[in-house]
Amino acid sequence: MADGPVTDAERDRVAELHAEGKSRAQIARELGRSPNTIGRIAAALGLSWDRTGTAEATRARQVDLAARRAELARLLLEDAFRIRGRFFTEYTEQRAVGSPDGVEVVTIVHSEPPAAELRNLVTSVAVVVDKHLALVKVDVDSTGKAAVDAWLADMLGGAAGSAAEQAGPPV
Repeated sequence: MADGPVTDAERDRVAELHAEGKSRAQIARELGRSPNTIGRIAAALGLSWDRTGTAEATRARQVDLAARRAELARLLLEDAFRIRGRFFTEYTEQRAVGSPDGVEVVTIVHSEPPAAELRNLVTSVAVVVDKHLALVKVDVDSTGKAAVDAWLADMLGGAAGSAAEQAGPPV
């Protein structure tokens, strides 16, 4: 990085490179200055960069991440149901039992899990449901609509809002 005060030649070069469509980072690399320095020079010259592409890319990324969170929330809810299904299923345990001939392994089948195992299963379901709800909550705006519902309502001029509200909160 260049040290010292910015020269008039550097200011002129920033203006030229900006006019060529170079980004702030590209100009900084070319001139050996920090991006912050280039930003200050550009601001002093009244220059700015078009950020519509960045804004559109950011919105697209937010939509992609919301879709991934929705899929993860769906999978977590499936996990909770799968774990809950184990509440009332047969539970097999094996115990080592001493006998005059040595140690023998005995298999015991219970009609449902013992209390300690059931408590662990209930705790697991509670944790998974909490995580599911936390993911769903991230994508609910201040009006209580999921982000996708708000987007759809906006696209349809508000017509979708009533159907989304009738359906209730996302789970």
